[in-house]
Amino acid sequence: MKKWIYGALVLFVIGISGMIYTLTITGVNELHSVWSRQLDSGQLIRSVKIHSPDADVFVKPAEQDAVTVDLQVSKGSRSQLYRVEVSADGGQLKVDVKRKDPYKFNIGVLFYRERIEIRIPRKLYESIDITTKLADVKLNGIDGKRTDVRTETGDVRITGYELTGDYAVETTKGDVSIRFESIPVSMQLDFKSAKGKGRVDWTGLQYVKQTDNRIIGQLGSGGQRIQVTTESGGFHLAQTKGEEQ
Repeated sequence: MKKWIYGALVLFVIGISGMIYTLTITGVNELHSVWSRQLDSGQLIRSVKIHSPDADVFVKPAEQDAVTVDLQVSKGSRSQLYRVEVSADGGQLKVDVKRKDPYKFNIGVLFYRERIEIRIPRKLYESIDITTKLADVKLNGIDGKRTDVRTETGDVRITGYELTGDYAVETTKGDVSIRFESIPVSMQLDFKSAKGKGRVDWTGLQYVKQTDNRIIGQLGSGGQRIQVTTESGGFHLAQTKGEEQ
C-alpha cells in the first residue's frame, strides 16, 4: 500500500514538473501588450485609484505629461478574460480591471500572470489608492501625500527616492518591501504581523517595540508614517540606490 502511495506521489510530482516546464518553454512567462490607452490630461490628475483583483499592478513615472494604461498578458487568448475601464474625471484617475468570467480558465492562475502597467506623470499626488485580491503591486518612483495598498495574496514592493507622505499597506499572504534612496530625518514606523517577520535596515531608528512580528519605531519627531499590516507575510524596510529601483 505504501509503495503504491509513494509511486502515485512521484508520478504526480513528475506530471506537475513536466507541465510547468512545458508552459515555461512555450512562453507563458513572457508578457505581451494586448490593450493600451493614453490620456493627455496627466497634469490635471491629483489622485489615483486602481482596482485590479487578479492582474498585477505596476505603477511607474511617465516619460511625458500623459497617462498610459497598458494591459499585458502571458497568452493572447487570456486577453478575452479582462475588460479595463479608465477615466479621469474631477482630477482623479480611475483604473478598474474587471474579469469578465471569474471561473473561466481559472486553473491558469497557477501558471499565467497578467499585468496592468500604469505610467503617470512624476509629481506629488494627493492620494494613491490600490486594491487587489490575488496580485502583486509595484510602485516605482511614484509619490503621494497618502498611499494605501491592500491585497489578500500578493507581494507589495515600493521604491523611490525619498519618503514624501504616509503609507498604509495591508496584505494577508504576501511580503512587503519598502525601499527609498534617501533616509528621512523624521518618520514613524508601525509593523504588525501574525506570523511574518519584520526587518529594518535604516540607521538611527529609535525603537519603542522590536520583535519578529511587531516593530514600532521613530526617526526624529515623527512626521510621515509607514504602517504595514500582514497575516503571514514578511516586511523589509531598507535603503537602496537609484539604479536598483
